[in-house]
Amino acid sequence: MIILGLVNIILDFGYSKSIVQQKYEDSESLSTHFYWILVVSIALATILYSLSAQISTVYLQEEVNLLLKLFCINVILGGSIIVHRALLQRPMEFKRLALIELSSLSVSEILGL
Repeated sequence: MIILGLVNIILDFGYSKSIVQQKYEDSESLSTHFYWILVVSIALATILYSLSAQISTVYLQEEVNLLLKLFCINVILGGSIIVHRALLQRPMEFKRLALIELSSLSVSEILGL
């Protein structure tokens, strides 16, 4: 969980807060943010994937290796929604955000089972 928390902190890197606080929506700026975050998330997923075997030996758990490799998919998908989530937070559409996150959590729980 420590490694996953660090990856999520590095992935956001304050971009969502900067998008929320921008006065004007600039599609070029939003596109740049999106693609930059996507590149960073792919790089982090690649690093995490390549280090998963070493991390699993530290914890003496072979299952950690597989879990970290599967989490790499989540890192890439999580990075791809940062800009969109910030755009929903900007006009304070928290009800819509809550519904989206609840439905995605439900789908992931069903797929996890």
